[in-house]
Amino acid sequence: MKALKWIVIGIVVVVALGAMFGGKSEQAGKMASTDSQPTSSPATAEAPKETAVKVTALKLFQDYDDNEAAADDIYKGKLLEVSGHVASIDKDAFNDTIVWLRAKNEFNKVMAKMSKENAAQAKTLKKGQSVTVSCKGSTRIIGSPTMDDCAVL
Repeated sequence: MKALKWIVIGIVVVVALGAMFGGKSEQAGKMASTDSQPTSSPATAEAPKETAVKVTALKLFQDYDDNEAAADDIYKGKLLEVSGHVASIDKDAFNDTIVWLRAKNEFNKVMAKMSKENAAQAKTLKKGQSVTVSCKGSTRIIGSPTMDDCAVL
């Protein structure tokens, strides 16, 4: 039982470190881009909208389970629309809201880290509810595919 406790603590620490160090460079880039002067007119400032990769939580999990390197090529850094059933709604060590989507079984899940602006949406969800989230694909942490800046669609 003590070993399980330490494994769970280790998982929480790894997820927390990933969230802490994974988001800093992106935020710094956002801050740098907001400090600079606009170089184009408002009509040309809009970038074309990225087409979302639509996938189920089960398929996303299975693709990472089969070949993490190939799955990263498909999902990492891309806009994703992931559909599935809510396994749980939790908070991490940094008070970020996490929606876990079921994959193969109760131990295999997909992590959707809600953006600060959309964290309140998670409070409306219930375990077992069918949901689709829009997120940026990230990486796999301890077997679970992770996504950042999520919003419930």
